[in-house]
Amino acid sequence: MATLDIEYLASNLSSLCGIPVRIVRNKEIVFFSSFIQFPKDPAVLVLDEIEEKKDKIGFIITNHFQYYSFLKYDDFALIVGPHNKIQIKRNEIAKIAFELQLTKEETTNFISSMECISSIPLESILQSLCLIYYTYTQEKIYIKDIITNDKIIEQFDSSIQSTKLDNQIDNNFQEDNNTLSVEQELCEMVEEGDVERLQNWINNAPAVNPGTMSNNNLRQVKNIFICAATVFSRAAIKGLLSPKEALQLSDLYIQKMETLTSPTEVITLQMNMVLDFAKRVSQIKNKNDSLLLINMKKYIIQHISEAIKIDNLCSTLYISKSSLFEKVKKESGMTVNEYIMQIKIEESKEILKYTSKSISSISIYLGFSSQSHYTRTFKKITGITPMQYRKQILY
Repeated sequence: MATLDIEYLASNLSSLCGIPVRIVRNKEIVFFSSFIQFPKDPAVLVLDEIEEKKDKIGFIITNHFQYYSFLKYDDFALIVGPHNKIQIKRNEIAKIAFELQLTKEETTNFISSMECISSIPLESILQSLCLIYYTYTQEKIYIKDIITNDKIIEQFDSSIQSTKLDNQIDNNFQEDNNTLSVEQELCEMVEEGDVERLQNWINNAPAVNPGTMSNNNLRQVKNIFICAATVFSRAAIKGLLSPKEALQLSDLYIQKMETLTSPTEVITLQMNMVLDFAKRVSQIKNKNDSLLLINMKKYIIQHISEAIKIDNLCSTLYISKSSLFEKVKKESGMTVNEYIMQIKIEESKEILKYTSKSISSISIYLGFSSQSHYTRTFKKITGITPMQYRKQILY
């Protein structure tokens, strides 16, 4: 296929869909077509993942729930995206900018550019790629072949039927399987950061029948551990633990669990993990915090990349400015702005602890007017600079 032909198709596809299209060879973007210009192409974050895919036409979904569709032929790949059926939220765009380590000015431009991308169904993009692929190969690929794999589904259905699952179901399953109620109770304790109640629960833990996920006892308890790590990390996030800290903590526990060789060790580590999540939530919440401060924290964390406007905060919390100022001062000893900065600095500590992002990138991500503003605020609250804090954590 001539390079000119590929570029012609990429340009027309981009114009038709209102979505960036690029041609990639050897993991390098050699052609980019879009009426939208980025300070840095977000597709660089997914090139490796797409490279690993063996499909001729396919798609991936990023951590920010954005699609990238691709077509592979000969020595090149046609990559379309990011795209979605709905408009991406500004805070998610800010997270992508953070991953790209853009400057403050670049982040502003990047957010504006991302908001200009047309909302379009995944199926529409895939149909276009199927048509392009057919034009050059005469091979027909259908949407259902990309999104589903009928052979795998048929094999799975056949396997289920051959095991005669219905005949194996215990008539007392509903009575014995109390996993859901126990899970809900534990999630509630983690979300509330109720360490004392959780410790009492562990000391008198009821018998649980979680069902069979493996015929191997060690693999069974490890599978349960993985499910528990997922469920309780989400409960901790609801309880205001930083998503980054919760998910990274979950990953670390799972990695540690996979090194264990005894079911008893796995179960013990699982109990420690649940307590760890609850303790971290408890430290963040502070039992003296009122519902107002808890809801403020939630709002600030949800809008962590923005310069938070008091009017929007009051509107969300259904409170007047004067009442907000008065209650926050009375309950926290801080002004509203001081309280907002306190939460942002706490969030930045987690980023400094768990990532190698630059101080400049962190200040932009957290919505500070400049790196120096962030550094001054961090030092005012903690007594040391962000770099000094990172060195203390590392050493």
